[in-house]
Amino acid sequence: MTLRVFMQHLTRALKTKTGRPKPEVVRMTRKAYGAAVGFAKQHPDRLEWLSLQVDFLPGGRDLTWYVICLKELIADEQCAEKERAIRGRPWSSDQKHQPIDSVVASVVASMMNRRR
Repeated sequence: MTLRVFMQHLTRALKTKTGRPKPEVVRMTRKAYGAAVGFAKQHPDRLEWLSLQVDFLPGGRDLTWYVICLKELIADEQCAEKERAIRGRPWSSDQKHQPIDSVVASVVASMMNRRR
């Protein structure tokens, strides 16, 4: 999915969800364009996911609410990506934690520039 197709989809979805006239919807989607461009440059393969997230938003809200939600979805995804990069893998609550002795040993070893 290209950025152009995504923006067209967003405009149609917001027009349907809000019932507002098209010029007003287009004006508001332009406010989300900058965030969408940044997201598309970093994650061109994730635009379909973002499009689905827009489809799942409830109807009958104000246009500003949808623009804020879109920006929040993009920010949340970027934060999740940074967290995955820091952790090196996605975190799950059912994963076993390392024993504290192992953590202390690795911290002390890193302070002394040694490997465990």
